Amino acid sequence: GFDFGSDMVHPMKAPRVAMISGDGIGANDAGEIWHFFEQQIDYPVTLINSGDLMRANWNEIDVLIMPDGNYRFLSNKEDLDAFKGWIRRGGRVVALEGAVTQLATAETGIKQKKPEEAGEKKDKKDSYEVLKEYENRERIAISDITPGSIWKVELDNTHPLAFGYPAYYYTLKRDDKSYEFLKEGGWNVGVIKKENAVAGFVGAALQPKLKDGLVFGVQQMGAGTISYLSDNVLFRSFWENGKLLFCNAVFLVGQ
Repeated sequence: GFDFGSDMVHPMKAPRVAMISGDGIGANDAGEIWHFFEQQIDYPVTLINSGDLMRANWNEIDVLIMPDGNYRFLSNKEDLDAFKGWIRRGGRVVALEGAVTQLATAETGIKQKKPEEAGEKKDKKDSYEVLKEYENRERIAISDITPGSIWKVELDNTHPLAFGYPAYYYTLKRDDKSYEFLKEGGWNVGVIKKENAVAGFVGAALQPKLKDGLVFGVQQMGAGTISYLSDNVLFRSFWENGKLLFCNAVFLVGQ
């Protein structure tokens, strides 16, 4: 391996971690993260109320965790510019689930996949697809959802986000969100390249939509980074295999 004195080895700093909580933030999602820090790894985390975020001292935060929730500050241009400015100066963001969806609308590098646009010409067979039988309404309603399914994700385990993993990861997917591969300045660390459902229920119409999508990624923004974790890697604290991924996002990415 490399010598300790070489330029390939550098010290890691213990990051000052903060998490957004309070109004608009999923209580269970924030609670899972809080419990993980306090009860499992015994590491300090500062909770910032979502309404007080823009009054926080950004110079005292190295890593900001965004659990699943509704982030109104992202729709305010002045607040969004301040947020991006902190990232460009070296701030590191870890966004989970719905936070990723909202960042996809804020020009941070990630984009949600759009349904394939239908062609302009439609034959009679296509037009007849809107004629549905009432007795099949429940079957039709669940064709686009997954209340819980396990998917095999292909990992780039040379990236710090996936350190310690083999070339794959099993993710628990509980929504229909799928994201485009990151392009300029981004790293596609965990992706679904084909219909890799392993267990659980996935609607027939949803399954093909989730393939060729990003699950985990890292976007470089100036001197800082945004780690996108589109699925909940700490779900109810029993999804053990996701805990290392979360720790990598907090402690390794961007160091």
